[in-house]
Order: sequence, then structure tokens, then C-alpha cells
Amino acid sequence: MSIQRTFFAVLLLAGLVGCSEKATPDGGGQTAGPSTVDDEKRDAGSRKDSSTDSKPDPDEDPDPVPPASKDAGAKPVADAGTRVVDAGLVADAGSVAADAAAPAADAGTAGAGAFTLTSSIYKDGQAIPATSRCESPSPPLSWGPGPSGTLSYAITLRDVTPGFSMGVTHWLIYDIPAGRFELPMAVPSGAAPASLAPIKQGPNYQSARVYQGPCGGNNTYELTLYAIDVETLPQLTATSTSAQVIAAIEAHDLASSKVTVTSSRP
Repeated sequence: MSIQRTFFAVLLLAGLVGCSEKATPDGGGQTAGPSTVDDEKRDAGSRKDSSTDSKPDPDEDPDPVPPASKDAGAKPVADAGTRVVDAGLVADAGSVAADAAAPAADAGTAGAGAFTLTSSIYKDGQAIPATSRCESPSPPLSWGPGPSGTLSYAITLRDVTPGFSMGVTHWLIYDIPAGRFELPMAVPSGAAPASLAPIKQGPNYQSARVYQGPCGGNNTYELTLYAIDVETLPQLTATSTSAQVIAAIEAHDLASSKVTVTSSRP
């Protein structure tokens, strides 16, 4: 009986010792309870979340650029755009300069096209009628405006038949105002006909300051209208020769329009 009690006491003591070891596994005397296990789980979760946050976001810029750097990178694009616009402006300025020059050229072309001498009696390539031969009245004439710079007009009628009659002058009339585009039939004689002032006439081959119709046989004549760059031909007087008048006309000629006719004896 004593032995049994001793055996049970030993077993009880051994059981108590085992429970004590389980209650203090770290030897620190603290009891590991449920709260300790939960804390460890939370810590593990925190470490897991931390490692997850450190992974790169596939939607983020892998190489983020500071705002200032991005602005610096954007400047060349803006500058390039500015250069493109500037180039366009230069092209436009060239086009405007070209467009500004075009009207002047067109005006000259239009003036030259309209600058044509016409007459109901003197018709280009035809024979003049008998009514305009020899001592007959001057023919009616009309024309369009001369080119840019025209300040007056002059008209000559000269023989252009090869031979001794070449260059014979039948009519010289000049200082016709730039705003006038016609002459009536039968211009009066005189160096400065009062009814047509300030128009003047030079001497014909007979030294008369009047129209002298062609009288030759089978000759060719040119009736020529000149656009002149001065209002009044310089250095000419009432006594100037036909050669002097013609020289002054040719020195200030801008353009001319001719009607070529023939004349033959009846």
C-alpha cells in the first residue's frame, strides 16, 4: 500500500513537471496565449502586404520623369512647331511678294493688249481710200491706254517704201494728253491747234504743220501711235524740224502700235 502511494506520487509529480514545461516553452515564464498567435499572424500579413506593395505597377511609368524634365522635353516640340509656322509665314510672305508683283505685270500686259491704234479709214494691210490721199483731211483715230508710265501720246505717218521715198514724213502730232484716246477727222493745221490744246504738230515733208495724205504710187506707209513717258516732249519749239521731233519721240517711247497701209495712183 505504501509502495502504491509512492508510485502514484511519482506519476503525479512527473505530470506536474510536464505541464510546467508546456506552459513555458521559451523559458521566460510567459504563457503563450491566443493573443500571441494572432499577433504573429497579423505581423506575417503585414510583411506579406509590404512585399506586395513593393512590386512595380504595370500601369505606372517605369521611368518616371520629374515635371521639370518633362517640360524640358516638351520644349523642342514647341520650338519645332514654331519653326514650322515661321517657315509657313516666310512662304506666305514670298507668295504675298509674288502676288504683289503680279498685278504690275498684268497691268503692263493689259495695257499693251489694249494699246492698239484703229481707224475707220486706215485699216491695217489695206489700201487707203482716195478720200484720204494727198491734200485730204486727217483720218479719225482711236486707241486704248498705253502701258504703265504713259504720260502722253504721239503719232507719225511715214513712208516705209524702200528707195528714195523711205522715211518721208506725212504727219507729226505729239503732246497728246495721256487721258485722251482719240483724234477727230480733219485736225486743223498749225504748230498748236487751239481747239486741241495742248496738242502740237511738227512739219511734214512740205514743211507744213498739218496732215499731208500719201500721194505716191504703190507705196507702203506706217501710221504709228507712240506711248511717251513725258507729258511734253522737251526742247521742241514751233520751229523744230521733223527730224528733231522724231528724235524726241523715239527718245521717250515706251510702246507703239502700228497700222500699215498702201496707196496707189487712181
